Amino acid sequence: AVVSTQSTGESMADLDRNKDGKVSLEEYIADILADEEEYHNTPEWLAEEQKRFKTVLDKDISGSLEFDEIRDWLTPNNESPAREVAVRLVKGADEDDNGVVDLQELLRNHAVFLGNSFVSIHSEL
Repeated sequence: AVVSTQSTGESMADLDRNKDGKVSLEEYIADILADEEEYHNTPEWLAEEQKRFKTVLDKDISGSLEFDEIRDWLTPNNESPAREVAVRLVKGADEDDNGVVDLQELLRNHAVFLGNSFVSIHSEL
């Protein structure tokens, strides 16, 4: 499965602070600094993140991340995080390993679903 255009667009909108349709190195670093713990904010860590941006994330070497590069960064190999979570949840509740969670398994194992941070964050599911 591929990350949805909508979720990639939402992430792009959050990261693209100057609204020019791409994410610069400065915008990337600013976003990471906002999310990281203080102990990560060392000169060595910053240099490593700058190197990662330039050598791994910015695939077309344009100096900024565009839509496809944002999508690839958020979900390497275009694997959907939601699909991965769903597979883990089914495995956690599927007592007879038949690939299906029936009503009784769901009721007995409801904590598998309720205790999952993805489900908690995305309560609209």
